[in-house]
Amino acid sequence: MANVSIRKYKTSDYETARFLFAEGTKEHLPAACMYTLTTPRFYFITFVTCTSVFMGTGSYVLALTSLVALLAAGFYGLYSEFHGVASHALRNDMLDIEKSYMMSENACFWVAEIDRKVVGTVGAQPSTDADDELLLLHISVARDYRQQRIGTKLCQTVIDFARQRGFNAVCLETANIQHAAINLYESVGFKKSRVAIRPSLVHQYTSFTVIDYRYNIKS
Repeated sequence: MANVSIRKYKTSDYETARFLFAEGTKEHLPAACMYTLTTPRFYFITFVTCTSVFMGTGSYVLALTSLVALLAAGFYGLYSEFHGVASHALRNDMLDIEKSYMMSENACFWVAEIDRKVVGTVGAQPSTDADDELLLLHISVARDYRQQRIGTKLCQTVIDFARQRGFNAVCLETANIQHAAINLYESVGFKKSRVAIRPSLVHQYTSFTVIDYRYNIKS
């Protein structure tokens, strides 16, 4: 196993950190598509749509066309969702990482290095909902460097930072399709605090659930 070091973000890490975050977010699209194809809601919508078109037109071709259109619309919705999440962060806190994370004593951004190559990222900011909670944000590990406990070390770095700064908990948000991330968080000691479906059309259509996790810091 390669020697992994975790250090604070430097300006020279900017492009790599943004790339790792964006790629890590977008790579969940295939899993999201496969998950959608297995949900009862998808089958129900597909059956109703195709049946209605066939009953109204008597055409198998139009019914099949409606199925293709439905699949295309679903894929576009998922594509827009994941790329939208990445784009929003890249235009906001990840646009100026130095300002967003490195200029406050209660926020920070770290990178994981192997042989002087940045292979992972994670950030931390105080929660806007509770003064005693620190948010774990934008954790990502390069695909070729996974299964080396880099994610565990990044999570532990945030937990240690939260403890040093006097926070009572570290909180984060993930989705039910992110199985590797869920396994990571639970192995570190995070516990589910809330499971919900967002009101957006994509989330309602796909039955995606957002999972909030919380790590309580022992005093």
